[in-house]
Amino acid sequence: MESRIFSQVRGNVQEAASSSGDYVPVEPPIDEFLLRQFEITNPRWLDENRWTADETLSGIRQGGVETLAWYTSFRSAQIWGIFIRRSAIKGLTYQFATKTGEPPQHCLRAAYKVLYRHELFHFQVDCAYLKLDELAAAHSLSGDDPYLQSRKSNKPWDDLEEALANARSLYRTRRPFRPELTRILKTSPHGYRDFGKYRSKQDFMAAVDQLISQPHVGLRSNPGLHGISALVDLEDSILNGQHVPVYLVDS
Repeated sequence: MESRIFSQVRGNVQEAASSSGDYVPVEPPIDEFLLRQFEITNPRWLDENRWTADETLSGIRQGGVETLAWYTSFRSAQIWGIFIRRSAIKGLTYQFATKTGEPPQHCLRAAYKVLYRHELFHFQVDCAYLKLDELAAAHSLSGDDPYLQSRKSNKPWDDLEEALANARSLYRTRRPFRPELTRILKTSPHGYRDFGKYRSKQDFMAAVDQLISQPHVGLRSNPGLHGISALVDLEDSILNGQHVPVYLVDS
């Protein structure tokens, strides 16, 4: 799986990181970076950012997580990667802090991770479609680029992909934040709110196989498809934050 996927993505990561003047690239260590960016140790921080919670929850109800963060493919833009609104991180942080009583610093990290993990799923799917294109070519199957084809045929969004992205984010979210995140995600539009169908690992991976094979249904029983779906695993063992640039957006 190394050849085309990682060589293309690795080169694009370096290019994107050097041309991101309009955004702030997220840098490790993540906890220290977030504390610097959000100055959450200010005792008045929660009161000052109360308004962001209403805006964030409203955005999720109207357009799902993509109103708060989004993924831009390395296929279609010079500056690509995961983009997360600062106001969305503040809004989820406020919501987690007031509903769980956890320290704001812990809530800040949880809020960032919720949005990051949802968008990381889209990146992994993008890479899986790239590998699917190789498999289709090996079997002399023609057609449009699988990733672009899926984007054309699923508007305004792919219900299955968004449900799986939410399920994946929730799977990696631990208590005490999971109950509140579940409640919030249930207010999402169609597709996004169907995450409950894929809570078990078995159901999740079966749905991933279905999602990845959509552009080439004829490959659904091909043994190579399972290897492609492994790129979209729940533990980020193959594709993770080292392979995709992440930015904070000033909005």
